[in-house]
Amino acid sequence: MRYRLVFLTAAILALPHLYAEDQAAPKPIIMEGLPDPLQAKRDLWIQSSANSGIAPRYFIKKVNQWIPGQVIRVAFSGGNAALRQDIAATASQWTAFGNIKFDFGPPGQFYEWTNQDQSYSAEIRVAFVHGGQYGGYWSLIGTDSIQPALSKPNEASLNLDGFDVSRPSDWSGVVLHEFGHALGFMHEHQSPAGGCDAEFNWYGDPLYDITADMYGQLKTDANDRSPGVYRFLAGPLNGWPTAKTDFNMRSLPNSTAYDMGAFDSHSIMMYSFDQSFFTNGTHSKCYTAENLTLSPGDQAGVALLYPKDQAKADALKRETNSAFQTLSESPMLSNTVKKQLKDLQIEMQAIPIH
Repeated sequence: MRYRLVFLTAAILALPHLYAEDQAAPKPIIMEGLPDPLQAKRDLWIQSSANSGIAPRYFIKKVNQWIPGQVIRVAFSGGNAALRQDIAATASQWTAFGNIKFDFGPPGQFYEWTNQDQSYSAEIRVAFVHGGQYGGYWSLIGTDSIQPALSKPNEASLNLDGFDVSRPSDWSGVVLHEFGHALGFMHEHQSPAGGCDAEFNWYGDPLYDITADMYGQLKTDANDRSPGVYRFLAGPLNGWPTAKTDFNMRSLPNSTAYDMGAFDSHSIMMYSFDQSFFTNGTHSKCYTAENLTLSPGDQAGVALLYPKDQAKADALKRETNSAFQTLSESPMLSNTVKKQLKDLQIEMQAIPIH
């Protein structure tokens, strides 16, 4: 998926409203990332596990994955029936390949959530906020959406900026990408298997001559030299400090905390970056054209995370329950974190299995 105006996170990673299509004008590149207030909450949550003596990545994986077979409710705030139906049909492409299901509401109806809710009306809560600190395209990762420390019942867990006014031409790819995050998937360009860290032009080309486009964003100069990832993202429209760029762009640790397959440059979870982001331009293995559909690798990934084979699904359920038990009994965890884990487990256990 090519984010000309936009790029997420995992963590993963907010994309702003897309400008009207105009082939004559360049499109600004605005990277996707969680809104700063949500990122701060998530950082605090991760830090609480780091202080416990438990490996943070293990902690994150075990509390972010839904249980195979669960029926994940999705509710909307805003948007008409036609938009909601299109989002539902598109997002549900994921569930054809894995033992997980989205429930958007009874036939002919859709679940809704409001900022007055005191309990979770749905596990995924979709909003269409445009602008401000909560605008952009973004999604919380997996069960973060029902973790009160990160997302309360009256708050969105997934945002599709401005879709209720006008959809971008690549809207279906955006929906698939964000619902991939909602299922627990991270960005493909951060996969340790991809080696994209070595492919990115982080610091720019020597003798780069500062050159800006109509939006004030840096671009390649008259000699085709790149400003580099750090300098570009620190500039207009993004304003990312180095730490935020590292969080959203650098490779994740090569750890058994992640279920990783071979690197998939065609994944819907892979950003399509401008060639100037890479030291080898279009020859980089991490450079790819726009991704708008689920790749075979995406299909295999959701089948691995949520297996249809009952024995494998039961084994994953036992593993999840055991992990929660181990974490909740750790003497290193504060009582506050233990309560948050217990509340999350209660919310997960209340979700029906189909």
